[in-house]
Amino acid sequence: MLPPPKKGVQRIATLAIMLLDKARPAQLQTWRPVALPDLGSTDARGATPAGLSIVCTDGTRFLLRATQGGSQLPTPDEDPHPEWQVPEGLSV
Repeated sequence: MLPPPKKGVQRIATLAIMLLDKARPAQLQTWRPVALPDLGSTDARGATPAGLSIVCTDGTRFLLRATQGGSQLPTPDEDPHPEWQVPEGLSV
């Protein structure tokens, strides 16, 4: 289940993990959420996912950082599509 839309950084990090878990790209060995001390909401820094740590099969490591931009439209409090799930058969 995704965090609510108001928690955009945690939501996109969680979505990325859900997509990777379903697709299981052969080039990637492991991935995990990371909380960063200087990123995210000031009340949640260092405690909630702000990105992903990814290790490739060749040993390369990288950080995929989640960000959230603003909009002229308000962000909904509730998920407008709570029933959505990662499609079966997702592949890379």
